[in-house]
Amino acid sequence: MRNLLVCVFGILLGAPCYAQSALDGPFESSNPITLSGTVVGVSSWSGTHGPETFLVFDVRDSAGRPQRWASRVAATAPVQRGETVLVTGFLSKKEATLQELLPYSAVPMLAPIASAHRILRATEIRGSDQAPVISAPIFRITTDEFWLNLHHFLYVLGRAEARTNDSTRDAVAGAPREAERGLKNLTGEERRVWAESVTAYAKGLSLKDAVRDAPMPAVTAALADAGDAPTLTSAPIDAATHEILERAAPIYRKAWWPAHRTANLAWRDSINTLVAAHGQSILGFITRVYGMQWPADGYAVHTSGYSSFGGAYSSVRGVLVISSLAESTQRLNGLETVFHEGMHQWDNQVYAALGAQARAIKAQVPPDVPHALIWVTASAAVRQVEPSHVPLVDALAIWNLYSSGAPGPMSRLKAPLEEAWKPYLEGRGTRDEALRLLLEKIALVK
Repeated sequence: MRNLLVCVFGILLGAPCYAQSALDGPFESSNPITLSGTVVGVSSWSGTHGPETFLVFDVRDSAGRPQRWASRVAATAPVQRGETVLVTGFLSKKEATLQELLPYSAVPMLAPIASAHRILRATEIRGSDQAPVISAPIFRITTDEFWLNLHHFLYVLGRAEARTNDSTRDAVAGAPREAERGLKNLTGEERRVWAESVTAYAKGLSLKDAVRDAPMPAVTAALADAGDAPTLTSAPIDAATHEILERAAPIYRKAWWPAHRTANLAWRDSINTLVAAHGQSILGFITRVYGMQWPADGYAVHTSGYSSFGGAYSSVRGVLVISSLAESTQRLNGLETVFHEGMHQWDNQVYAALGAQARAIKAQVPPDVPHALIWVTASAAVRQVEPSHVPLVDALAIWNLYSSGAPGPMSRLKAPLEEAWKPYLEGRGTRDEALRLLLEKIALVK
C-alpha cells in the first residue's frame, strides 16, 4: 500500500494525486474472490462512470488474524457500519497506482482505505442473510448531470449558429426551436447573456468533434464528474469554458433544465425496462460474437437532452453520452444505441483482431470497418429478441455516410458484410475466419 500512503501525504501537502479512470484497468479480470467481513466504513458518490461506493471492511485470515480490505463497487451500496457482508470481486493489480484505483471523490475515505490490505472491484455484495445487496448492472444510467446537459445544449446550438453540415440532422435539428421557446420566458438581460454564450460556443467548442478533438473529451469527463454541483469551482476545465458555463447556468436551469431532466428520467426508466427484459440475451450474443468481455460492473451511461448530431457518442476518454430527446434513441432504437456505444469500448481490441487478419493476407483495414461491424452486430443482437426492430444503420441511412475518416461512404462495405459477417452472426465459422473473409471481400471493392 506504499502508493496509498505516499498519496495521502501528497494530499496533505496540496499535491494533486487523483484522476477519474475506468474501473477495469487497474483490476484483474479473472479469478474473482469472495470475502466475508464487517463493514467499518462506507462512502458513495456519482462521477464520470456513474454511481460508485467505497466499502471498507474487516475480515479474518486463515490464521484468525484481522485484515482490513477496501472494495470499490459501481453502485450505491445500502449497507451500514457494523453490518456483516459477503463481497465478491476482482483484486487490484499489484502495479496499480492510487490515481488509477481511487476517484477524487473518495478523498474523505483516504485514511481507512490507506490502511487496507488490498482493494477489490466488487461485482456483488450480499448481506448476512445471503440476499444480494448489490448485483452489477449491464448499464448504470445517470440523469442529473446538470453541467453536462448545459454543455451539450450549448454545443448543438453553437453548431447550428455556425451552420455546420450536421446541424440539421434529426437528433439536433429541434434544438434551436426549443431554445426559442425557452427564450420567451427570459428577461432581456438573460436573453443577451444566453446569446453570447451560444456565440462563444459557435466560435470555439462547437467547431470541435465531440468524440476526439481536444479539449472536448476532457471537458465532457469533467462535467460528468461535476454532476449537479452548484458551481464548477473545482472542475478541471479551461477558464474560458468555465466562465461561459457559469454565466449560462442560471438561465439554463430556469428555462430548459427541468424539461431535459424529466426527459432523462423517462429515457432511463424506458431503457432500464428493456435491458431488464432483454439485456442478458443481447449481452450474451455480442460477447459471444466478438469473443470479448463486458466489464463486470457494466458501463456508465450519461443522459443529456442533446448529445451530438448522431444522438449518442462515446468519447476517446470512454464517456458514453446519449440524448434523451432524439427519436433515434427511443424504445428499441435506444436499446440498440446503448449497446452500440458500449461496444465502442472494444474498438482497440477489434482493430487488433482485424490487424492480425490483415497482416496474414497483406490487406489494409479501412478505418470505418470496426464501426460498421458494430452497426450490423448491435442491430442483429436486438433483432434476436425483437425481430420487428429496424436496424438503425438502415433507419438512419447510415450506409450513405462517410464514417471514421474513411475515403468513401459506408455503403461500399454493405455487400462484404452480408457475405462474410452475416453468416458468422448466424452461427457459421469462427470470428477470425469471418474477419479475414471480410477484409478479402473489401479489398475487391472498386
